[in-house]
Amino acid sequence: MKELLEGKKILYVEDETELAKMVSDELTDYGAVVTCVEEVSLATEHLAGTKFDLIIADYLLKDGTGDTFVNDVKTEGGKLYQEAPIIFTSAFVGKELMDELEGKVAGMLVKPHTMGRLLDKIREVLS
Repeated sequence: MKELLEGKKILYVEDETELAKMVSDELTDYGAVVTCVEEVSLATEHLAGTKFDLIIADYLLKDGTGDTFVNDVKTEGGKLYQEAPIIFTSAFVGKELMDELEGKVAGMLVKPHTMGRLLDKIREVLS
C-alpha cells in the first residue's frame, strides 16, 4: 500500500472529526499527502489551487451535501473539475443516490466502514 500511496495528494472531505483524524493519520503513514476538510466550501477552495490524485467525500457535511460536491467536481469544463477518482462514503446510500452518482464516483462505501475496507477501495480505485 505504501508504494501505491507514496506522494499521492488526497482530499478528504469528512465532518466527523475523530474519523477524519484516524483516516488521515493512517493514509499519511502510507506516504500520502492528505488535505482534510470538514466543509464543502473549504473543499472547493482547495480544489481551486491543487490537483488531487484521489478525493474521498462524505455525503452529509456541515454546509452541504457530498452529492452536490461530486457533481461540481465531475462537471467537465466547470471551475472545480478534477479528473481525480472519487470514493463516496455515506450512511445514507440508497438507490436514488447511487443512480445519481453513477459514472461520477469510482467507488462507494457505506458507513460505518472499517479502515481495511477503505484501503481495499483505495487500492481498487488507484490500481
